[in-house]
Amino acid sequence: MKNPNFNPLRRLSPTNTAWVPLLMLLWTSGGGGGDGGMGGIGLTEAVDLGIVPSPRRCERIIIPMCQEIPYNNTKMPNLLGQFSQGEAAIKVHEYMPLVDIGCSQHLRFFLCSLYAPMCTPVVDAGIPSCRSICLEVRKNCLPVLRKFNYSWPAALDCNRLPNPGPETLCMEPDSNSSSTAPSSPLPDQRNPPPSQDLAEPSLCPPRQTWVGAGGVGGCAPVCGKDVLFRREDKHFAEVWLLVWAALCFASTLFTVLTYWLEPARFRYPERPIICLSLCYLLYCLAYLSRLVAPIEVLSCERSPSGVVHLTVQGLLSSGCIITFILQYYFSLASGIWWLVLTFTWFLSAGKKWSSEALLAYASYFHATAWGLPAVATILVLALKQVDGDELVGVCYVGLSRRWAHLAFVIVPLSTLLALGTMFIALGFVALFRIRRAIKSEADVPQVDVGKWIAWEC
Repeated sequence: MKNPNFNPLRRLSPTNTAWVPLLMLLWTSGGGGGDGGMGGIGLTEAVDLGIVPSPRRCERIIIPMCQEIPYNNTKMPNLLGQFSQGEAAIKVHEYMPLVDIGCSQHLRFFLCSLYAPMCTPVVDAGIPSCRSICLEVRKNCLPVLRKFNYSWPAALDCNRLPNPGPETLCMEPDSNSSSTAPSSPLPDQRNPPPSQDLAEPSLCPPRQTWVGAGGVGGCAPVCGKDVLFRREDKHFAEVWLLVWAALCFASTLFTVLTYWLEPARFRYPERPIICLSLCYLLYCLAYLSRLVAPIEVLSCERSPSGVVHLTVQGLLSSGCIITFILQYYFSLASGIWWLVLTFTWFLSAGKKWSSEALLAYASYFHATAWGLPAVATILVLALKQVDGDELVGVCYVGLSRRWAHLAFVIVPLSTLLALGTMFIALGFVALFRIRRAIKSEADVPQVDVGKWIAWEC
C-alpha cells in the first residue's frame, strides 16, 4: 500500500524553473489523461503544443523488494547500468539481509531509487533519490557492515547522486513516512541488554543467532540459511572448488607416486618440489571433504540454546578443526617449502653448491618447514581464532577478526613470497654473470702452444 504522505516531486528542481508550475499542474490534475480535468491543461495537449517533451515509456515496477515503495513506475536503464528489471532485481536483492536488519528506515527506498528510479511522463530520465538520503543511509548502515568485515559497496557511491538544485532532479521520502521504518530499534549486536535472555532471537538480525556468554559475544549466521551469500553463489563456489581440488589432488598424487617409485632420481635442489606437492595433496583434502560430509559437520557447531550456527572463534566442532588444520598448516608449510626450493636453487645455480652439500642441510630444511607451521597452528587454536566460512563451508582463521587474518595469514605468506622472489632474482643475476664470464673467456684468443715452441726453436 502506497504512502499517502509521499510527494515524489517535493524536492524536484527541473532544468528550467519557468515550467515548475506547469509540472505541478500536470501532476495534480491527473495529467496522464487526455483533457486534464479540474480545469488544468492535459498532458496530450501539452505535448501537441510542444510545451513539454514527448513522454518516454514508463514501466510498472515488478522487482519484489520494491513493491512497497511510494511510487509505481520506473524507467530503464537505471543509474547502475542494468537494462532490465530482472537484472536489477538480482543485484538489489543481494542487499536483502541488510534491509532485514533495519539499519535505516530509508534503506529500501534508497536502493529501489537506484535500481528502479522513479519515472514520470514529463521527465525524460529516471529520477533517483537525493544525495542526502544516500548519506543518511550510509551513516546508519556502514557500522553494521563493518561488524561483518564489509565496506560500503562501490555501487552505492553517494557521489553519483545529485543534490537538489535548479539544474538537477532528485527525490526523497516524506520525513513522516514510516513505510520502511523498522518495527523496533536496531539492537547492539556486540553488547545486548543484560536483562534479556541471550538466546532471544530479537537480539540478532534474521537468520542469525546470538553466540556468547555473560554479555560478551556476537551474532553468528545460522547454518543452512542464506545470510551473507545467496544459495546460487554457494553452489557455484562448491562446484568450482571441488573441480579445482580434484585436479590438484590428481596432479600432486602423480608427483608423489613418481617420487615414491624411484626416490634416487630426485635430488636437491629438485627434492623440495616433492614436499611442496605433498602439502598441496593434503591441502585439497579439506575441500574434497565436502563430498562426504555436510556443512553442519565441517563448519558448524551447536550453541547452548540448541541452534546450529557457523563456528565463530570456537573449537567445539572436530570437523571444523580438521578442515582448518588441513588448510592452514599445509598452506603455510607449502609456502616455506617454496622458499626452500628457491633458496636451494639459488645456492646451486648461483653459488655452485653440489647436491651433496645441500643434502647435508636437509634436516634443517625439514625442521623449519614442518615445525614453524605447527607452532602457528597451535597458536591459532589457543587463541580460538577459527571461524566457519558460509560461502565454502569449511573453517579457516580470521574470518571474524581482521587482525587474526592479517597476523596469521597475510603477513607470513607475504614474507615467504617476498623472500622467495628475492632468491629467484638473485639466482638469475648470478646466472647472467656466469654467462657473461664464459662469453668473455670464449672471446680471448687462444695461443697454439705447439707453434709457439717451434717458433722459439
